[in-house]
Amino acid sequence: MKGAGRTLTVAEGAAMICGTGIGSGVMAIPCLIKSAGVIGGLLAFAAAFALSAVMHCLTADMVINSGEHEIPRIFSCLLPPGKRKRQAELLFFVLTALMLTANISAYILGGAEVLCALLPVPVTAGKLLFFAAAALPVMLGLRAVGISEKWLVAAIGVLLAVITAFALTKAEGTLPQCGSLRAALGAFSMLMFSLTALFAVPELARGMRNDACRIKRAILGGLFANLMVCLLICVSTIAASEEVTEMAGVGLRNALGPVAGVCADLFILLALLTSFFVLAFSLTGIISGQFHMKRRTSLAAVTLPALLAAFIPSSSFVDMAKVAGGIVSLLISILLVPAYCRSVQLTGCSAVTGRWGQSRALLICAIVGSLLVIVGIFC
Repeated sequence: MKGAGRTLTVAEGAAMICGTGIGSGVMAIPCLIKSAGVIGGLLAFAAAFALSAVMHCLTADMVINSGEHEIPRIFSCLLPPGKRKRQAELLFFVLTALMLTANISAYILGGAEVLCALLPVPVTAGKLLFFAAAALPVMLGLRAVGISEKWLVAAIGVLLAVITAFALTKAEGTLPQCGSLRAALGAFSMLMFSLTALFAVPELARGMRNDACRIKRAILGGLFANLMVCLLICVSTIAASEEVTEMAGVGLRNALGPVAGVCADLFILLALLTSFFVLAFSLTGIISGQFHMKRRTSLAAVTLPALLAAFIPSSSFVDMAKVAGGIVSLLISILLVPAYCRSVQLTGCSAVTGRWGQSRALLICAIVGSLLVIVGIFC
């Protein structure tokens, strides 16, 4: 594999985690936080960060304990032997492929919408342009993905600083102290969707040669950076105007003018690119390992169906994102914790989570939290 000779730095690993999680879904959070109020919003942020940190660290331990770096192979190593093992492997492979394909297709749709807003191009050309730009680092290998993530996340930070500066100079909006419990649950679910980068963890472990200490630092750093992005987007959008639109980019453009609107569009575009990189790279590795195909052939097998799905007339970013979010939450709640427990049982090791990873109460909270994410998707 290209890029496998050099290890990822902690900064590049954190950028992979941050970049994979960030997507245009972050622009839907401010509207929910406005309805949830200060208390509900703070609880949603704290709970989402805590649950995300636990789930990503559990995943990292599971990857290290299995000795594999492709999700289906990891679960195959950890499933108990028996007649139903092959059926379970097939089910997990299908669900994983569907989730990642839906996500990649959603990114193409979202990226095309932004490109059409920024450039005088038709929607079809926008989809093809975004696809070509997003697929190039994936084709070049893991190192190219890590470097691209680092620089694009830095650019996202600059754009976010500009948007925040514009918003704070106006500061007309307010946030109620209390709000709707339903909105708080919806905000929690959307935050989890924006923070989730579980499928980047195997590639992170591969790039860091299973170094538990560096993996943990990269995970926590990436999740914290992503959380700050979500927080600043919420502060900027709510401060900019008393009325918060369903998608924050529209409200920022209406309240702060065209410059802030262009910055918001570029923010979304870069966020979608960073998410595309890691998920497409991860699914390419899965397909390559499962069917023993060359990486470039696997890349075509992975991305072309997602591109074709983006041309379905009734498809939209929101619909694709909900499908992907529902599938990943289902996978997490049903499979992740039991598989993690078996990995610890087989190896007696939890290098990333330490003794907390073997706490039954923590594992129960992780399962309950994942189920709440599924409930929140429909709020």
